[in-house]
Amino acid sequence: RALKRTLKAEFRARDAYERGNFASAAKIYGEMMTEYDGFASDDKWGRAEALVARAACHRRARDMKAALADCDMALALFPRYPRALFRRGLCLLEDQRPSDALVAFEQLLRVDRDWPNLLDWLIRAVAQAKRQEANGAAGTGDGPGSFQGEEDPLSGSKDYYAVLGVSTDATEAQLKRAYRLMSLKVHPDKKGGSAVAFHLVAEAFETLSDVEKRQLYDDGVDINKKRKKKDRDPYDDSSSESEDEDGNKKKSLREEVERKYFPDHFKFLPFGDPFVNKRRHQARKRKQAEQEKARQERMKNRKSGGPPSQPYSQPWWSQGHSDWDI
Repeated sequence: RALKRTLKAEFRARDAYERGNFASAAKIYGEMMTEYDGFASDDKWGRAEALVARAACHRRARDMKAALADCDMALALFPRYPRALFRRGLCLLEDQRPSDALVAFEQLLRVDRDWPNLLDWLIRAVAQAKRQEANGAAGTGDGPGSFQGEEDPLSGSKDYYAVLGVSTDATEAQLKRAYRLMSLKVHPDKKGGSAVAFHLVAEAFETLSDVEKRQLYDDGVDINKKRKKKDRDPYDDSSSESEDEDGNKKKSLREEVERKYFPDHFKFLPFGDPFVNKRRHQARKRKQAEQEKARQERMKNRKSGGPPSQPYSQPWWSQGHSDWDI
């Protein structure tokens, strides 16, 4: 009878979850806990599964504290439970604690290296940790949709998912709904609104609603972008793979994380890259050819009397200054 009651409760909870009634689903899973405390006290695995399922409901309801508590109870029963480790990492990541989330994903990596899309979640955690470090945030888990101070909305160091108050796997419909609610909440014309926060919400939605920009944001492409102009798009991947002085391609964040956690995805070169000197020589030749081409162009412009390659700038003393007009 106890088994039948738990199965019926599980069916009701899943139905409520699929309908979007996350609070009701979490309440039903709580009723299942009473069964596991009573007649089904020996079924530790069923209790752990129910705790992880209830954690998913709390996560969807944006109650990260309760979700983490359920994950911790499940891990207390089975410390190597992969789904509990993964769900705990998700909750920590969405609670703006990417460093702790990275530790959880690393534990999952040691338990199950074949977990679906584990590399992507490791990259997200590393990228968000770098954004927090660049922004000077400690990751205290203040919750989604909070704006601490009047910061530059174009700094690129914000958690866009937390800004909109959505989960990291939010759908397009969920993003649109969250954008409407948050834009109304922080509108500058409303009491307590902010132009900086409103701009940040718009930027977050613009990035996450675009499939390509969202993928680049998750991969951390915007982290190493140093934008001197505010109107430059940080998710333009045309120059994502630049070269250093030796002609070697700089590693992207995705490649760095993949080489660290999945070195078996790359070729093993115990003595280094045998073609590194060749690439350096080719890079020097390309640089010399560009310099020679620019020099010939300047000489040609001088002979033909055409405009120089660089516009002539007047000296400062010949330009009108307000101080001289006093």
